[in-house]
This record gives sequence, C-alpha cells and structure tokens, in this order.
Amino acid sequence: MSFIMETLRHFIASKMESPEKRDEFWHKHIRQMEVVTAKKKDDWSQPTKPYGFWKSDKQLAKFNMNKEPGHMSLPGRGSPHGGNPADY
Repeated sequence: MSFIMETLRHFIASKMESPEKRDEFWHKHIRQMEVVTAKKKDDWSQPTKPYGFWKSDKQLAKFNMNKEPGHMSLPGRGSPHGGNPADY
C-alpha cells in the first residue's frame, strides 16, 4: 500500500510547479504592479483641465446669461422667487 501512496505523491509533486518558480512569478508581478501604480499616481497628480478653461465662451455662457436681468423674462426661465417673472 505504501508503494501506491509513494508513487501517487511523486506523481502529484511532479505536476506541481516549484516554490522558487512560483515566488519568482509573483515577485515579477508585484514589480510590474509597482510601476503601473507609480504611473497612475503621477497621472492623478496632474490637473484634469488646462489653465484658463473657465474663461472660455462655453464656460461663461450661463454666467453671461444670468447677469443680464432682461433674460429672466424669457420663456422657460423661472424666477428664483416663484411665479411668473413677467408679473413683477
């Protein structure tokens, strides 16, 4: 019976990878992840929008629309106090 168990143990052990090979694979993986993580952190530290984007016409459109009181009487724009703005 011990012959069968010994043969089976050797067969299973021959199909498994060595601990050194497994450790080297995971060390390589961790080193690659450190490089990727460092690049990602560097990307996160950069600004997402260029300087002065808030001064563009597209960004200022709502501000320019709201600073003129005549636009409050346009259809579809509600009054901050409720009701119809034309009644005021």
